[in-house]
Amino acid sequence: MMKDRLISIVILSLLCFGVTRALDDKGDTLSTDEPIKLGDATETENNENKLLAWDAPLAKESAADDSAGYNPLYRMPFTELYDIGVGAYLENNWNDCIVYLEIAVHEFKVYRQAVVNCRLQCAYQSEREEPFYDVKSDNLQFYDLMLKRTFCLNSCYKKVLKPQYLPPFFVSQYYFERFNNLRPYEYLQLCYYRDTEYEKAASATYTVLMHNLENSLQMSNMQFYLKEQKVDISKVKDLEEQPFVQQFMDGMDAYHKENFEQAINILEESLLSYLMSQDECRAFCDGEFDHAGWQPDFISAIGNHFIYGLYCKQNCTRDLNNIRGEAYDNVLTIHYEYLQFAYFKIGDIQRACRAVSSFLLFYPDDEEMLYNVKYYRTEHQAAENYFKARSEATRFYQRAMYEKKLLQYALTEFNQLYGEDMRKRAMEVQLPSLLQLYAKYSTNVTDEHGNGACLFKISTNLFKSAVLQMN
Repeated sequence: MMKDRLISIVILSLLCFGVTRALDDKGDTLSTDEPIKLGDATETENNENKLLAWDAPLAKESAADDSAGYNPLYRMPFTELYDIGVGAYLENNWNDCIVYLEIAVHEFKVYRQAVVNCRLQCAYQSEREEPFYDVKSDNLQFYDLMLKRTFCLNSCYKKVLKPQYLPPFFVSQYYFERFNNLRPYEYLQLCYYRDTEYEKAASATYTVLMHNLENSLQMSNMQFYLKEQKVDISKVKDLEEQPFVQQFMDGMDAYHKENFEQAINILEESLLSYLMSQDECRAFCDGEFDHAGWQPDFISAIGNHFIYGLYCKQNCTRDLNNIRGEAYDNVLTIHYEYLQFAYFKIGDIQRACRAVSSFLLFYPDDEEMLYNVKYYRTEHQAAENYFKARSEATRFYQRAMYEKKLLQYALTEFNQLYGEDMRKRAMEVQLPSLLQLYAKYSTNVTDEHGNGACLFKISTNLFKSAVLQMN
């Protein structure tokens, strides 16, 4: 029995971490009969229409609201629920810890989704309205846009936010950091364990671990639940996993089984879902900014708030590129990588070429994809207009490159203005949060492929070895 369970763990680890280059299971030889087996994205007629309309807001429905029942806790803000849950933990009141923190997590998701939906919808709506006066003068069209978006947001918030989240409710950076860093699950794991709910404890642990594999404490906890408490690993779930992840894994499964039409359909949906997750994460970054007692002038306040949000948005790419503990440079290009070959296998050369071109936007010197371009031109007489990157890839790339230049400029100017002494001081004392951001990232900014700043690689060796050594 133990041996069977360990085998299943090893298999799961391979499934979780085996998504590498599509060439890996094919060998290193190049064939003149086929392009190199690296995927690229394509579109069915319906999918193409959806992806070309990526400018439209891609918000999901708001998270299910359980407050329709009679539990008064659902009428409390998640900040208060979190504080009470942590207090219950400190008092060894495991049941209240579980009740309050579970609802706090739920309420945070409800709040986040409502805010994100409003921001995406208002951005989409305001950018398509005509300016009051069609003359470019003193940046007034920018403020025209911001005023319309402001009133749209105020109206939307009044309609969709639950009463406890309307003004004067304010979420401090303290709570955003706690929930974004999955702190409630760390407390829940301990409370579940004390309440002998080992399966839930394992899922809470796994949730934290999948977003931070370097957490050695949670790694030990995971080993404990699987080995000592005999938790069925098939029932352990990442409770914060993005919807596109399972779609992506299903698409990979169909691809490796050579069910290429099915793989295309699933991977196109996964790609669209990934872009949706990107938009939602970025929209949530457009929130409050704590000047920490600093009183900047008008222009400085705008610039500092913008850069602060821009750093947050780079973390969206980093976090979404982490699939079940494996960190990738760019999940978007992996979709194009696999879709390219899948489209080729069903005979759709034009879409295969567009996928190749989309991939090459991000990695223009990739030898295998350049070989594929040559192959399609020589073996299939692909027309030059076939090699046009897909619209969503072009938009994603251009935005990433522009943001990279803005971040580089901001950090260069910061270093020239304040120098190394201020960088060290900002990390040691309570200076305005923007200065702390500059200080933190001033030595880690660039990414040669335009994939954003601060893309930290997460080692998976620790998790793999731990799982494999559990016997």
